[in-house]
Amino acid sequence: MAGFIWNEWNVAHVAKHGVTRRQAEYVVKHPRRPFPSYEGDDKWLVQGQDEDGNYLQVIYVLESDARGIDYADLDLIDVSGDPDSVFVVHARPLEDDEKRRLRRRRKGGPGAKGNRP
Repeated sequence: MAGFIWNEWNVAHVAKHGVTRRQAEYVVKHPRRPFPSYEGDDKWLVQGQDEDGNYLQVIYVLESDARGIDYADLDLIDVSGDPDSVFVVHARPLEDDEKRRLRRRRKGGPGAKGNRP
């Protein structure tokens, strides 16, 4: 993974949900099965913990997949030259029930089925 694309829009969007750039980047860089999960429309989902143990969900696109796609009228073509760069489109803390499901998946319990590519 090359790097991350941050601009005023996505920084403000994740901050609105109480998530920092550092937290989002950590979760994306440290996925555990069954993540990342392809969610369609060129979007990838990762659920995990940041360095402090906070449970987060991050949705992102790769710049190479985002070219020509209208994400809040952002022109990703001029943002970076690296097609593997990650553009975070959403990040938020997990709800309690989501945390429980994630812990069960990691332990191989009910709901442990993954869909990693």
